[in-house]
Amino acid sequence: MSQFINSHASICATKLFQYLVGDVNYYKIIVDTHAKTLTIQQFAQIQIPTNVIATVNRQYVNLIFNNGWEISMRLHTASSQIKNSPSLKFDTKALKNPLPATIIPYA
Repeated sequence: MSQFINSHASICATKLFQYLVGDVNYYKIIVDTHAKTLTIQQFAQIQIPTNVIATVNRQYVNLIFNNGWEISMRLHTASSQIKNSPSLKFDTKALKNPLPATIIPYA
């Protein structure tokens, strides 16, 4: 998968990023009950990448976009064996997200 992404990086970077992050303006609100904070991130006017580099780290493919974002992704099954109709799951996680955030403490 990483070889395919790298060989098509200049063509697929923008669409891949929009697929993973979204291309709609929205707010992400994170409530941390342990730290008692509310974090607000605005997903608007994100610089769109023009290139991506894919690397493999064990069962993950890490995507390093030229707009400062790094995203980890993997495809896995719910069981240890692949059967006739496997239950596949696709996980993504932002490793590096350059969006500014507003952090509001609460009591």
